[in-house]
Amino acid sequence: MFEKTLVAIDGSNESAKALAAAIAIAKRFRSALHSIYVRRRLSRYVVTVAEVVDEKEEIDISAFLATESALVLAEREEVNLKCEVRRGHRVNAVVDFARERNFDLTVIGSRSRGGVFGPIWPNGFQKLASVAPCSVLFVR
Repeated sequence: MFEKTLVAIDGSNESAKALAAAIAIAKRFRSALHSIYVRRRLSRYVVTVAEVVDEKEEIDISAFLATESALVLAEREEVNLKCEVRRGHRVNAVVDFARERNFDLTVIGSRSRGGVFGPIWPNGFQKLASVAPCSVLFVR
């Protein structure tokens, strides 16, 4: 049913739940599993170059920790996971990646407010589901 599954990760508890669900789906349907971590943009309001360097380093570390954690969990479950890190608007990056790679399913961690897309759109889940090129599973 699902040959290619995408899971959005960001290091949150919600994305960990989404990853666990995506791994279970990949095992059950023997589907390829990919993750996407969307790096947030640098602040527009910085005073010094050192602040930019520090913020970039913090973002890089967050991306590394989230993807490494995902890889460890997938390996423990004997699932091959391919990770992608992109920049940009979170929703657009996920939708664009899902479209480019022809995913059958995108798995997203959700809660009533917050999670991967909560801070971006108050109704981000509904909007994501309406523009996504594939089925979307929201995991609580």
